[in-house]
Amino acid sequence: MKTITEITKKSKNYEVFFNGELLVIEPEVFLKYRLSPGKEIDIKTFHELIKENEYIYFYKLGIIKLKRMLTRKEIKDFLLSKGASDSIAKQVVQKYVERKYVDDNLYAKDYIAQKKYSDGPLVIEHKLREKGIDPAVIQSLLEKNDELQILLELIPKKMKSVSKKSKKQALQTVKGFFIRKGFHMDIVDQALKNALDYYIGNELSLIEKDYQKLLKKYQSKVDQHNIQYEIIQKLYAKGYPIDDIKKVVKS
Repeated sequence: MKTITEITKKSKNYEVFFNGELLVIEPEVFLKYRLSPGKEIDIKTFHELIKENEYIYFYKLGIIKLKRMLTRKEIKDFLLSKGASDSIAKQVVQKYVERKYVDDNLYAKDYIAQKKYSDGPLVIEHKLREKGIDPAVIQSLLEKNDELQILLELIPKKMKSVSKKSKKQALQTVKGFFIRKGFHMDIVDQALKNALDYYIGNELSLIEKDYQKLLKKYQSKVDQHNIQYEIIQKLYAKGYPIDDIKKVVKS
């Protein structure tokens, strides 16, 4: 038997001493079991009380965390990190799911809608898997997005940001950028077919600037007889057209 020896009312709960051992009891449990000083509780009922108290405590704790949307895995991991047992954490999360406080499908749908213009589908899938979303759910939702159309909207702005590069370098830079962002390489290649329409750089002007820099750099390091050859090779390696390079060098 467990005997209640002392009770102290707190603002949000009760401090109850069972045979001198302190337990913090949630109000719902306190009222349900009609706890009062001197009351005796059998061991079976005491364990039921403890389990129910733990459930209510972690349920309330999780509700506070759910002020922002979380996945089932995220809220369970949070409860475990706060000391909940695995069985209690599962029980609490299941109740959240039943009450629609946690909805992995809705979470994934909202996440994709927010991220589809900043991350490609490969990155989005990886991040959602880390959050515990079912891979089948992720694939189903991602298939509804037109990856090519998204890239066609993003590429013009990105092309304009690389105007200080040669056309060849610009294409390589933009391609690498979107692949690193998690877009599929074949879709990126397809979207880049008309990307040069958005290139705003002036290659002749860029060649002239790079030519002057290289000329200054090599004047004292390379034999004058070979200096033009070295500069042409450097400019060509940057992706400039050979005919445009020769125009600048001759001028």
